[in-house]
Amino acid sequence: MQNADILLEDCVVAEEDRLQEARTFRDTSDVLRLTRGGVAWGSVGCMMAAYRTR
Repeated sequence: MQNADILLEDCVVAEEDRLQEARTFRDTSDVLRLTRGGVAWGSVGCMMAAYRTR
């Protein structure tokens, strides 16, 4: 997996668009870690559907 540093300067995020319970990078990292399984299963489902329709 490719990683990169992202630098945001003078960035404003509306309150309703924020992860409400995330206060630290660790909190945000936990959200990303917990969603990986769903993303993987969604990809597998798309792959299976494409294979079956060929």
